[in-house]
Amino acid sequence: MEFKNLEKLTNIFINYSLDGVNLTLYKGDKPLIIDKSLRNIKSFLVFEEFIFFFMHLANRIVYVKLNEEKGILFQKEFLKIMFKSIEEIFYKNAPPERIYKFEDDFLKNLNKREIEYSTCKGLIDDKDFSLFNEHFNTSLINKFLYNIHILLFEEIGLEPLMRLVLQKYILELIKQNEIEVLILNFDS
Repeated sequence: MEFKNLEKLTNIFINYSLDGVNLTLYKGDKPLIIDKSLRNIKSFLVFEEFIFFFMHLANRIVYVKLNEEKGILFQKEFLKIMFKSIEEIFYKNAPPERIYKFEDDFLKNLNKREIEYSTCKGLIDDKDFSLFNEHFNTSLINKFLYNIHILLFEEIGLEPLMRLVLQKYILELIKQNEIEVLILNFDS
């Protein structure tokens, strides 16, 4: 069975995530973290957080609008395609043991984020909009922004204006509705 829509969805999520990294770690073309090695590490961690967020959104849509059997198939196939795509970008010439470690770490972190995000009540909640405290992150977007803040806290943190920029960015991507159409027709 071919999963062309999953391949397209993977490419969309990767592009959205790469754009999100640029939005988060650069002011125009100027990097906010000067040390290139540290910037590369943080860039990949922020990229992964975007991917985890988008994958969670996709899982929510699949399990709400389709059945559990389709949800399991979706997750299995989506993860295979996601691994392949990320490895082509970031691990092109890496030895197999490094790729295996990436996949293992990615799965552990994805599962951790799935559990965290599954406790969120909805996409956005005005009540916790202004708070930056893990105990008040009841919405997916605020939990995501909190996770990004923690990843960057020692270097640059996440200023309130940047929170608004990222929140607007995510909401605009979700409003495009292309994601949901691809998810619901993933096995086409």
